[in-house]
Amino acid sequence: MIAKNGATVDDLSGRVFGRWTVIKPEYVEGSNMLMWVCECQCGTKKHVRRSSLISGRSTSCGCFHKSIKTKHGKSHTAEYKADLWLIKKYGITLSEYDEILESQGGVCAICGSDDPQGKGARFHVDHCHETGEVRGLLCHFCNIGLGHFKDSREALQSAINYLNIAGKLKS
Repeated sequence: MIAKNGATVDDLSGRVFGRWTVIKPEYVEGSNMLMWVCECQCGTKKHVRRSSLISGRSTSCGCFHKSIKTKHGKSHTAEYKADLWLIKKYGITLSEYDEILESQGGVCAICGSDDPQGKGARFHVDHCHETGEVRGLLCHFCNIGLGHFKDSREALQSAINYLNIAGKLKS
């Protein structure tokens, strides 16, 4: 997509960032600034800057934070902080995280370990970097591994092929 100034801009239409779904690009009246029309899960539509979406600074219209503050009265607990972080970063609540973990049998979706390893006592939220969709929960090492392979099926298959060949050479 080409902006008014001639720069090439990735089309974010259809992508999800937290609770936002990007609808279309639009120039704000009286400005040469390209903004993105986004719809929050609550139905509110607003113009949002591309940089705010990509960086994670804007993940909703603010409706969810208002409702969660008044919902449970736990604003200074670790549970509340984890809930807000999961919502801001991945668009899921702590109870949704727990549901995903339960659906995986309480283990890493790749290696089956019941130990999250790494910092903290929680599994990492694996998500598609293109759409923001949560795929599952991974232990520290499986999450790092996918990250190093940049979620490339081809690179992962090449690594499997390499291990198969290398294993045969040592036999």
